[in-house]
Amino acid sequence: MHHDPTFRPARDRILVNGLHVDTFIGLHDFEREARQQVRFDVDIETVDGYAEIVRTTGEYVSYAEVVDYIEKRVDEGDHVPFVESWAEDVATHTLTNPLVESVRVTVQK
Repeated sequence: MHHDPTFRPARDRILVNGLHVDTFIGLHDFEREARQQVRFDVDIETVDGYAEIVRTTGEYVSYAEVVDYIEKRVDEGDHVPFVESWAEDVATHTLTNPLVESVRVTVQK
């Protein structure tokens, strides 16, 4: 037991850096007809005491699940008008895991 009031159990970071996908993205008409390469970087910060939670419950944050979410959307072939929309969707999806404290998503085309 820790008696230091400033003690905070460790958080972990889970990173997806440089995930490249070819997708339909952009506001202009020509961008609806040709795929463009888009890069995703996802920086996930877990809740306090994450490692202990994983050890005791077996629950965890999976970077592969985040990658699958992005790739499934690409496979559906839907056109996304704004990179900001994708970033928000990925962040919202990632935050559904109760072990995620925060997430930062960068989308570049």
